[in-house]
Amino acid sequence: MDEKLLISVLKQLENLFISVNDGNNIANLDFYFRKIRVDLTSQNFNNFEDIKREINGLYGGMGSFSDIVLYKNGVLLIEENNKLHQLKSELFKIVNDLER
Repeated sequence: MDEKLLISVLKQLENLFISVNDGNNIANLDFYFRKIRVDLTSQNFNNFEDIKREINGLYGGMGSFSDIVLYKNGVLLIEENNKLHQLKSELFKIVNDLER
């Protein structure tokens, strides 16, 4: 697995959610991606399958990570949503195509 690429995508997601956070439905996603990133970089980390399962769990069901649309102060954020779509796709591909 390319941990550096995965960590980079997680950091970009974290920063994106921090930049658009207006206190609504994405309030904890920056923290969530930071936690996964910190877990991956921990010297004690040795269970990629748990991380893989956790990340894949984000993509299922109504109201999931797949369904997020970014707004700030009621305004649709076109560029940020395009970036989010790209990062969601990258994250899914990295986690499911690469093995540790």
